[in-house]
Amino acid sequence: MSLEAWLNEDKIKPHKTTPAEIAKLFQAIERDIKDASIGEVSEDVRYTAALRLATIVLYASGYRPSSGPGHHWITIRSLPYIMGRTAKSRSDYLNACRSKRNTVTYEQAFVTSEEDVIDLLEEVKAFREDVIIWLKQEYPSLIVPSTLGRDSEE
Repeated sequence: MSLEAWLNEDKIKPHKTTPAEIAKLFQAIERDIKDASIGEVSEDVRYTAALRLATIVLYASGYRPSSGPGHHWITIRSLPYIMGRTAKSRSDYLNACRSKRNTVTYEQAFVTSEEDVIDLLEEVKAFREDVIIWLKQEYPSLIVPSTLGRDSEE
């Protein structure tokens, strides 16, 4: 598959994002990371932060997922097409987290361990830094001082 194929199949649509939209997503991610650092919070908060980061990448590239089933999968699986082959392992990892989240949400509880939850939070933090670097290189006009929250002095 490719972004062009997904566009032709109506799995993604063209999308023109704005610096304000990206800034709002980063604000939500900062809140998610802060909330996710509380031990009693579910894996969902950590997954949501990862999905928002993948959404930023897709939006910055000029696309959004079509609504309906599979939009999380498309958003996560778009990473290597946009960020390059090095993003494939991250996409694979986040897709496995998506699958676990679906199992917990729709089928059975307690399939994730505390170690899984901690690993996902660490991955989200690393992904956040990679997305910031990528945006600075590829789409610097989408970054405004409020975009990076606590790191706006960078």
